[in-house]
Amino acid sequence: MDFELGLLRLPKQILPKPTHVIASSLSLLTLLTGYILAKKFKAHFIAEIRDIWPLTLISETRFSASSPLVKVLAWIEKFGYEKADLIVGTMPNLIEHVKATTLNHGDVVSIGLGIDPDLKRWMHIPRQEKKSKKFIVGYAGSFGRSNHLDPLLMMANSLKDDDKIEFRFYGKGDLLDFYQKTNAEQTNLVFLGQISRQNLHEELSSCDLLVFSSSDGPEWKYGQSLNKVVEYMALGKPILGLYSGFPSMINEASCGFLVPSSETQLLTDTLEKIRKLSPQARFDMGMRGKEWLEINRSYPRLASTYMSALKNL
Repeated sequence: MDFELGLLRLPKQILPKPTHVIASSLSLLTLLTGYILAKKFKAHFIAEIRDIWPLTLISETRFSASSPLVKVLAWIEKFGYEKADLIVGTMPNLIEHVKATTLNHGDVVSIGLGIDPDLKRWMHIPRQEKKSKKFIVGYAGSFGRSNHLDPLLMMANSLKDDDKIEFRFYGKGDLLDFYQKTNAEQTNLVFLGQISRQNLHEELSSCDLLVFSSSDGPEWKYGQSLNKVVEYMALGKPILGLYSGFPSMINEASCGFLVPSSETQLLTDTLEKIRKLSPQARFDMGMRGKEWLEINRSYPRLASTYMSALKNL
């Protein structure tokens, strides 16, 4: 609210008159502010959606659809979709959510996350020779409720007697201490904490398989837009996603597998399938993801797509 008030009080006379106003914020309130500014300047109004609210709020917390807060946010969301000349989202299937929210909406275009300069530099560093003879499964990210890591930890626990596989977890979060305590006796599972991005890329480069996990919440049926998937693909590693939502990226690049987290046996079978592949086959699988990313997610290409959408208004 403080941000919105500050934006509305901004001395607008010092600014050149815009032709387009883009409301891009994690707060839905910015849709209202963006619309007000667009009307003031008689400019096109563009709504950028990076998270689907209030659907995520309902899915990840105890808020219900009848909550006054949720109803207010739902009204703002619908208002933004109906007033926007263009709706831009990172989720590949956002159009289905917009249609479910209102039939009266602007054009919808999906523009995914790109390859930032640091990541681009790492994509071209020669691969280091692996030191461990174990099959290493790596996870990098947060340890919170929304990361839904329990199925992954259960899979690791089911293989606790296998001394030829190791699960490595990097990152921090509210549930990290809990996970460390409850898995303290598991010798093939290690928590390595949060490390610098450069060191993290070095560590992940030594893994044979990279994994991520999501809940079975309804927001995922509109697609994922996870930074970690971009970083995993950039490192040229096979990916196993515990994911039941709208498929994208990994299936398009054929660089891994997407398995619903509720399918415990299928999850373990898929891990074993990847594990039995030859080192060359896993290398080729990872490279397909890296090549797909370089072709489809460079910032010049994403910017060109965005500019075309703006010019077509």
